[in-house]
Amino acid sequence: MPTDDFRPLLPPYMRNNLWLQMRRKRLHEGQHLLHHGDTGDTLYLVCEGELAEFSHDEQGKALLLDLIGPGDVVCEDKLFKPGIHKSDIAANQRSIVVKLPRKKMTAALQENPALKTALLRKTELRRMLLAISACPVLQTIPLQLRRQLAIRGHMQQYAAGVTIHRAGEQLQFVDLIVHGEACYQLQEQGMIKELKPLKPGALIGETAAVRGSGCPADMVTYHGVSIFHMPYALFINVVEAFPPLKNNLASYAAKQRALLMHKLNELQTQELNQRRP
Repeated sequence: MPTDDFRPLLPPYMRNNLWLQMRRKRLHEGQHLLHHGDTGDTLYLVCEGELAEFSHDEQGKALLLDLIGPGDVVCEDKLFKPGIHKSDIAANQRSIVVKLPRKKMTAALQENPALKTALLRKTELRRMLLAISACPVLQTIPLQLRRQLAIRGHMQQYAAGVTIHRAGEQLQFVDLIVHGEACYQLQEQGMIKELKPLKPGALIGETAAVRGSGCPADMVTYHGVSIFHMPYALFINVVEAFPPLKNNLASYAAKQRALLMHKLNELQTQELNQRRP
């Protein structure tokens, strides 16, 4: 997998072999650099070897989130927003890393806008890759395909009460809810009926990838919502490149359709009961 190389963008003294040797940290295969729950405010440069970033699913199974090779950096997001690490980072093989001093890196960002732009872009890409990997339906996709979706997709924020899609609309993207909540709504005889809440991890437009159907109902935001939009054509390519995803999507779509029908039948039963004398 191709890796980013940030070394040419670093200040000259951070590329000096003597400076790097004095600050390097050796990791043997399997050794953790950081654990989930650790706090941090700086980043590391990978000089040799390869690091693996991973989390665990609900069953405790390890889920690979990214591979970081020589010249690339890890924990770049903590440079901009210090806080708790939500994943584990360990050596995939014998590796050498260097902790880049926070104060010096902050000064380097001011002196070199290209470095800041590259790190911000990597931070955003990492955020999108984590969002894809957190989705139960998508996390089984090979890392290189998840990475393609992250690179080509984009995150968008929506305010509360916004109708994002209309019933029957042919979608240009397959959407993934990352933060906040939305719901499917049905308008009937001047009344709005809420059919199904859509929480983080929910997909919208997945049926288009397996059956070519449109949005099943109006989709409206409850609160402020962050949605990751994945281009439909690219998503289809990923489905073709990884056939098991098609079966997973079909099962997911069938389950969501059953939930919608159950809620609709429930609402219809309530209406009949209310009309009875």
